[in-house]
Amino acid sequence: MSTEVTHCVNCQSEIRGNYCHECGEVGRPKRISLGILLEDFFSNLFALEGRLLRTLKALTLRPGNMGRNYIEGNRKQYYKPFQYFLVVILIDYLAFYFFVDFNAFIDDWLAYMNESPYFEQMEQDKASVRRIVAKIQEHKKYLTLGFIPGMTLAAVLFFRKSGYNYTETFTFFLYLYSHSLLLALPLSVFNMAVIPIAYQSALSSLVFVGTVVYFIWAIVTFYQQKDAVAIFKALGVYFLGVIIFALIAGLAIPLLIL
Repeated sequence: MSTEVTHCVNCQSEIRGNYCHECGEVGRPKRISLGILLEDFFSNLFALEGRLLRTLKALTLRPGNMGRNYIEGNRKQYYKPFQYFLVVILIDYLAFYFFVDFNAFIDDWLAYMNESPYFEQMEQDKASVRRIVAKIQEHKKYLTLGFIPGMTLAAVLFFRKSGYNYTETFTFFLYLYSHSLLLALPLSVFNMAVIPIAYQSALSSLVFVGTVVYFIWAIVTFYQQKDAVAIFKALGVYFLGVIIFALIAGLAIPLLIL
């Protein structure tokens, strides 16, 4: 393979130096190797400008301001919403894969449920229950993604004077959803990996309350309305999203376990 390059392989402009002056492509591209693939992956993941860390910090400390800035055009310094979602899903998958034994968790859950008189037949249907719980755990992040459309619709209706359209509002809630998963991840993993099944509901409730508070805070600061009415609207946005999610999940779960 010849390494002599006189014109850019991307836009055919004449090469001047190490990079194309028209499109920025490398003047003399290297052959693809494992090292090149890993370099591309990590350079895009963390970005030279530190966009991922900047996005993490902004969504943790100023989620409403960050969402408003992104929608209004200040986007270059932040990770794109769907890219951020995929990064969070990857981190979530790796954390549960390495630290949570789902088979042991399901066994503990079944044993705990068997103690209830309402589940006397659980042992007979253990294989079916295991399959259902495993499927829900496997797809739960994508299932819960379903409550974003409902929250977005409610926000557009409740805060219609804001001027943000459905797609802009969806972008904001995709950021919020992704970051709420990341914030809850350490406690969720600890809960499933360490806490006995009988006491897990307490920590799960704490995570749920923290998530609701985070969403309400982010929503009222995003719309720059901090009065009691805005807080009730934000609560309505969140729980309407939960209701619509329950409807979507009710339709999706039977399809997953077929």
